[in-house]
Amino acid sequence: MKTAKSDLTGMYVQSIGIEAARELIAKKIDAAALEDKESYTDEEIIRICNELLKGGGLAGIVAQSFLVQLEYRKSEEQTLLLDNIPIHIWYLADMETYGAVNKARAEFFGAKKEDMEDRSLRDTLSREKADTCIAGNREVFEKKRQIRTEEWVKNSRGEPRLLFITRTPKLNDDGDVEYVICAAEDITERKLAEERIEHLNSVLIAIRNVNQLIATEKDRDNLIRKSCDALVDARGYDAVWLGLLEDGETFVTVAGSGFRKDVSRFSRWLAVNRPPCIKNALAHEETVLVVDKTSECRNCFFKDSCFGREAAIIRVEHAGRFFGLLIVSFAPDVAVDDEEKGLLAEVASDIAIGLHDIEMAGVLRERERFVQMQNDMFTELAKCKEVYRGDLFESLEIITESSARVFEVERASVWLYWEDRSAICCIDLYEMSADRHSVGTVLKEADYPSYFKALEEDAFIAAHDAHNDPRTKEFSDSYLSPLGITSMLDVPIRLKGEVVGVVCYEHVGPARRWTMEEENFARSPVDYVTLAMEAHERKKAEDALRGATLSLQENMELLEESKKKIEEASCLREHFLRETSHRIITPTTIVGGYSKLLLESSNLDDDQKEKIRIMHKRNEEIHQLVTDAIDGKYLEDAE
Repeated sequence: MKTAKSDLTGMYVQSIGIEAARELIAKKIDAAALEDKESYTDEEIIRICNELLKGGGLAGIVAQSFLVQLEYRKSEEQTLLLDNIPIHIWYLADMETYGAVNKARAEFFGAKKEDMEDRSLRDTLSREKADTCIAGNREVFEKKRQIRTEEWVKNSRGEPRLLFITRTPKLNDDGDVEYVICAAEDITERKLAEERIEHLNSVLIAIRNVNQLIATEKDRDNLIRKSCDALVDARGYDAVWLGLLEDGETFVTVAGSGFRKDVSRFSRWLAVNRPPCIKNALAHEETVLVVDKTSECRNCFFKDSCFGREAAIIRVEHAGRFFGLLIVSFAPDVAVDDEEKGLLAEVASDIAIGLHDIEMAGVLRERERFVQMQNDMFTELAKCKEVYRGDLFESLEIITESSARVFEVERASVWLYWEDRSAICCIDLYEMSADRHSVGTVLKEADYPSYFKALEEDAFIAAHDAHNDPRTKEFSDSYLSPLGITSMLDVPIRLKGEVVGVVCYEHVGPARRWTMEEENFARSPVDYVTLAMEAHERKKAEDALRGATLSLQENMELLEESKKKIEEASCLREHFLRETSHRIITPTTIVGGYSKLLLESSNLDDDQKEKIRIMHKRNEEIHQLVTDAIDGKYLEDAE
């Protein structure tokens, strides 16, 4: 604070007058080697007053009086300053007695300054508080050097507050402690903030470690186990475990860190039990659920391992996929605030992303493997001579075996409609575990109308749960259950625009969800079945044509043979006719001529002439008969 030059001049006005006072002060300012200005600092005022004191007399007395006033003013200012700062200021006459205290110190203990100054600590404070303070004071009096400590001291409301206390001893000429100046700052909030920052830094380190795991760890079980280890390393976590769920209900994998008991035992217990906290977490869609373990974990298998007061249950989900639950158990002195919830939600989300990436990588590998198996099957079937040469049953055996291996199903089969379409009959069934083929099973439309209707209307039947799918549940008692079939993928066989049968893929074991790739690929073996059937029909047609061609050829050979025989017969006929003409016509002509001459003779009686007439007539008939035969008359009549 500064003092005006007019205040200095005013001290001497009444005694020596205004002009003399101004002249006096001007000289002393000059003697103090100071500039002439309107105001001066306390240090400069003291230098000016010291010059006035050198002159003695009235000027010195007035200067001394001014210095006393200045000191008093400074004392009041210091007191005002000390009473308006939050830092505790006090001094100790000895280790158990207060000297002066400021307002902040007194109010901390709920007392007045005057009630504490120059009094014993045991008279002004409770026994507990006095013992705490005296214990801290003793060290500085004994060691005779400045001591800095952090001490928990309860205030007037009974709240524990952390004070950063500096005790500075004032030593006399003999080196003994004359008194101790003390200052204390309430650092409770700062300390808690530092601890909180330290804790959150630990959590952030855990998040970073989890993110590093996500980038490097490609094994699912290793990822969740190492993530739990990373979170336990964050301060404040007693234990962490992560359970992966199947269909959002059943724990299939549980990994943990920080438990006193074996996590595998807990995993087995979780398979058939649901603690209240898990039930609540599954029933609600909150990302982070905080539970009070003192009230909700009394009957839990791990109640003795849950040391803390609270636990956080975080849903591990990403892109609409719910993977499971992350459970974090906190120490008794750790409360879960919104910031911590947010960080844990981020960790759970990061783990979910890692699980999703691993799952997608697995799906990609599986797709690549599936595609490779498809290509191998296509290559095998493309080289299959049986398919193209029309060997239907041999072709179907190859197709069902290849399909069963690619789809990894127990049963693959081909069924064809009866001619009246009242039933389908299995013409080949391959069972992979037994490596055998069979035929003959018949399924009638009257017994399974919904299935037969679906065959006609649907492109395929993907029954993930065949016992409950409306298209296949009719098979449940009579077909599915006895054979252990749980899932079916059936594709109708269409030939010339008509459904003629069906290819069936039947899974035995836990229900199986068919993937889109499997549903699309299921049509490919059907194409080969259709190809085999068409080749078979073509082979039948070719066989029939071949038979007809052979018959025609045989008939042509017979015709040729007949023609030859006809020609031979014609030759024989001509020879016969020539011989006949020579051997019959000539004699009949001669006989006819002689018989006419005899009939004209007068030497014969009537009886002889009658006999010759009859002979002549018969000769004429023979002659005409042979003549007609030679002329081909009888052949024309036959035609």
